[in-house]
Amino acid sequence: MGSHEELTLFKVSAWRASVPADTWWIPLLAEDIVESIKADPMDPVGLSALRTKPTLHMRTEKHWTEFFSFVRETFDSILLTAPELRYQRFGTRAWGVLIDSETWKKDLHHGPARVVETHNHTPAIFTSVFACELPSYPAAEDLSTVFHNPAKHMICPWQERVVLVPPAVGQVLVFPGWIEHSAPVVMPIAEGERRIIISTDYFPEHTDTAFEPAQGTGLAGS
Repeated sequence: MGSHEELTLFKVSAWRASVPADTWWIPLLAEDIVESIKADPMDPVGLSALRTKPTLHMRTEKHWTEFFSFVRETFDSILLTAPELRYQRFGTRAWGVLIDSETWKKDLHHGPARVVETHNHTPAIFTSVFACELPSYPAAEDLSTVFHNPAKHMICPWQERVVLVPPAVGQVLVFPGWIEHSAPVVMPIAEGERRIIISTDYFPEHTDTAFEPAQGTGLAGS
């Protein structure tokens, strides 16, 4: 009788890292996002949620530098085992998203299962979602990021077409920028509660400087 060996042809990795949910800088991030949206919203009519401009990575207050230090260390530690080391420098871009008991109502005419359209963040090598604040209702499982199998168009009963990863306050979820994903938007969030997240892209910056491999958790660039 012959033997057989199973080979894995394709694999898509994602990563999670976290700080304690009561970390001092998390509520400060949330309040800054709310204030930024009030002062200069990113097309609040056309979007399914309220967004800041994609410039949070430029903030210099201590709570923001602490947050981006955590996110960059996470990205950089992943990069140490990823093939993207061929790039020389890496930059970040970040924005905040707010959904509360009022904002979700404006999209009800689309139906109760409204979602952010399936999309990706190319040319970002990695992208991430960090939860600053989550409502008590709906449950975190109902606010999961939905990842779509790149081979979802194939009839392949032993592969899942989608994978759901629930959020948690203090948790950053990192995944390849090219992978298609979506998220539920219209959910009846409890009155007075909010869902606030920060999305950060990590992308190559092309320069003429010589590449220096990452040491520890740091890479040049910002």
